[in-house]
Amino acid sequence: MSSPTIKVLLARISTAANSVPSPSSLGNGYKTVYVGKDQHPVSISALDEVSAPAWKKAAGFDELTRVVLSLADTHKVADLVALISQELPIATNVAFQEAHTESVAIMKSAFDTRNLSAAAFINNAGFVIKLQSEDLDVRPEGIGYFRFHCDLYPAVNDKRVMQPAFNFQFSLKLPQHVYHCGGKTKSGYFGSLDLLESQNAFHSTFGPTPTLLPAPHPIKLETLIKQEFQKYCHRCKRWTST
Repeated sequence: MSSPTIKVLLARISTAANSVPSPSSLGNGYKTVYVGKDQHPVSISALDEVSAPAWKKAAGFDELTRVVLSLADTHKVADLVALISQELPIATNVAFQEAHTESVAIMKSAFDTRNLSAAAFINNAGFVIKLQSEDLDVRPEGIGYFRFHCDLYPAVNDKRVMQPAFNFQFSLKLPQHVYHCGGKTKSGYFGSLDLLESQNAFHSTFGPTPTLLPAPHPIKLETLIKQEFQKYCHRCKRWTST
């Protein structure tokens, strides 16, 4: 069953597809199509029929993909997917869902300790806390988050992805404890500091499905979206071999 996210994305794609006006022919095998709400005109080569030779269909689709990928920085992915779905003589929803599933797998690798390094402890007010010792008696109270630095290599997950390696930082909320010391009570994180010693240590602290909290820089979601779109294009190209 499709997830709510998939359903929302497919609905947006459907809306975008329905709003695309009819293309106008330029002759010489090219035509003008219109992208997005601003109806940005784009010249593309017309794709061949399903009955055409596979090499010819592949060449036409490669040209279409090249043009569409060049628009990824200035247009919404839903609009670009709608453009491709309008041009292909096949249904592309399955291709989009497969691409999304693979992108989710890449996102999960953000929690792989092999891709993570420690950045800082953060208190509940958002300030960096420096720990001088593992001694709980002198540990500052109010530690609420741990900031990670993550390096992702998309091509390791899927060699078809052309996106280069990238990195970002994010924070995860730490479990909270109450610690009694010298007649005083402190609250905050008083657990182990070996958060990255192993995958089991990571999961025992944050759980198997933690939620990303962007900090201090926003997660590069646009990079992940581009990866997903590239996967979608690769999936769609399968029609050229039929």
